[in-house]
Amino acid sequence: MVLVLELLGINTAIIPAVIEWTTTFILPWIGLYWLIRLVKSLEKR
Repeated sequence: MVLVLELLGINTAIIPAVIEWTTTFILPWIGLYWLIRLVKSLEKR
């Protein structure tokens, strides 16, 4: 994976920053989405 990115000329040092940004901002919204779906499915019962 890293070798392919280096061949494409992409700086591999940015990967940890991208992973950190994803876990900080995107994952909480995904978790919130599934929590809301769970609550709605329990309300229908």
